[in-house]
Amino acid sequence: MPDHVHMLVSIPPRISVSQFMGYLKGKSALMIFDKHANLKYKFGNRYFWFEGYYVSAVGLNLFVVWNILLLMSVTVKLFTERL
Repeated sequence: MPDHVHMLVSIPPRISVSQFMGYLKGKSALMIFDKHANLKYKFGNRYFWFEGYYVSAVGLNLFVVWNILLLMSVTVKLFTERL
């Protein structure tokens, strides 16, 4: 089962990376707990997401990163279908 998320996002300059990540992690946790109420009780007072995150600028390697993420998603899909 996957234990992390890869994303390729474009954030407007007026929003800091930390603001974006805080919003993303907060809203997504609320949405996940809303849709899957049993997880809320499983996690209790613990956080759904780990408190840190990793960020890397893509720049000219956008096409390469996009293809890697696409390949990874196909690989994960094939792996989970076998389970």
